Amino acid sequence: MIVRHFLKLLAIALLVIAFTSCSDSTKEDLEPNVPTEFIPSNESTIYFASGAEFAGNGGELTITFTCNKKWKATSTKDWCKITPQDGNYGYNSMVVNVSTNPTLENRDAVITIVVEGQNNYIAVKQSGSETGKVHVDKAGDLVTLLSADITKIKELTISGQLNGSDFKVLREMSNNLKKLDISDVCIVEGGDSYFYDANQKHYTKKDILPYWGMGYFTELKEIILPKSIEQIDDYAFIGCSELKNIDIPQTVKHIGDAAFYGCASLDSVIVPQHVTVISTSAFYNCSNLKQIDLPENLDSIGTMAFAGCKSLSEIKLNEGLRIIEINAFYDCPTLKDINIPQTVDYIGISAFSGCSSLEKLTLHKGVEDCHSIFLSSNGYCGLKKLTVHFNNFPMMFLNDCINLEELILENGLEVFKGVTNLEETPNLKELVIPSTIREMDLGKNSLLQLHVKTENPPITGSWFKEYCENCTLYIPKGCKDAYINAGNPWTLFKDIIEE
Repeated sequence: MIVRHFLKLLAIALLVIAFTSCSDSTKEDLEPNVPTEFIPSNESTIYFASGAEFAGNGGELTITFTCNKKWKATSTKDWCKITPQDGNYGYNSMVVNVSTNPTLENRDAVITIVVEGQNNYIAVKQSGSETGKVHVDKAGDLVTLLSADITKIKELTISGQLNGSDFKVLREMSNNLKKLDISDVCIVEGGDSYFYDANQKHYTKKDILPYWGMGYFTELKEIILPKSIEQIDDYAFIGCSELKNIDIPQTVKHIGDAAFYGCASLDSVIVPQHVTVISTSAFYNCSNLKQIDLPENLDSIGTMAFAGCKSLSEIKLNEGLRIIEINAFYDCPTLKDINIPQTVDYIGISAFSGCSSLEKLTLHKGVEDCHSIFLSSNGYCGLKKLTVHFNNFPMMFLNDCINLEELILENGLEVFKGVTNLEETPNLKELVIPSTIREMDLGKNSLLQLHVKTENPPITGSWFKEYCENCTLYIPKGCKDAYINAGNPWTLFKDIIEE
């Protein structure tokens, strides 16, 4: 009886164990037979369909999904890391972290998420670095050393040799490149045409920064030029509006026309000592240019060379300079201090037009044949005091000197007449006539002081009373009787004072 009862209890226990075992088997042993489900979230679906892209500086993104079984993730590259790398069924979140790309080359990785034999892939692409350094052993090979998407490179250091093919590649980077160091580059002939305009193809030449070579690199802030270049060609940096710093090597002997035209951010420039000509429009519209050091053997300043340099307040011109061309300093409204050397023998029309802050100027007899150097079509010259050492005073010389208050004529001038535009200098209140004067006629004027340095009254033209009655005449000591005895117009002055 006891045995039968024991057997009955044993049977019940075995039944309970069997039931429990069957329940666990349903949860685990039977789970592999359930179809695998892997469902990316709406935000993450695009990464499985089209891949994930990262910039050269790397970054991270979060992948979210749900699944009904355990999962595990792997990456084919160490620079693409996953956290966490595995998990259970349910809702999951996984972070993909991509490190900075140290090279200019694009790179790829593949992330695989395995859920019970089902593989799910994310293709990861990363651009090359925005900063890089390359050495070009063979001119023309630059393109093979850079990433496929060269337009994303912002800073680049190049050494070796560059030809037209390489400059063509550089020009493709013109909208994004911010800093370029080509100090250890030799520019050589050969390669493809790098630029085409006016039905003409342009090619590189040895040791010349080429025509339009860096033209309209709109983001370029700094460039370090090759140590060996001898010339900066025409339009080399035209339109580089963000260019702030440039060190021109002392090997440079020529800077071409409009070389820095429109470099509105350029702050200061030192022109090498071998340069003898500042070419036409070389620094036109460099509106932020505050300082420029010119070479000691400079011979000429070209047409509109510094026109539109609105921040240029001072410039030092060397003895030996001969030519200042038309509109050379046109529209330089902050230019206050400029000394014209005695060696200058030509100043072009409107050379100082629009220099509204220029108050004092001395001109020597070498430029007495020039005329209308202040003539303005946009603004006026702010000149208040002008000293001239002329033997002959040119007609139309004082055009648009509307602020002129004092005009000093130094010894050498014998005839001062026919200057019909004194009426165009309404603020001219003081005029000094030298002792060498023999004949004079002022015409219409607004003078308050006339200083005549000659002891003998000069021959005069047709003066009118209304031009003298408000003016005081200053003459040498002991000469008052001589002037009074000479009669009109000397007796028509408001007062005669010996000095």
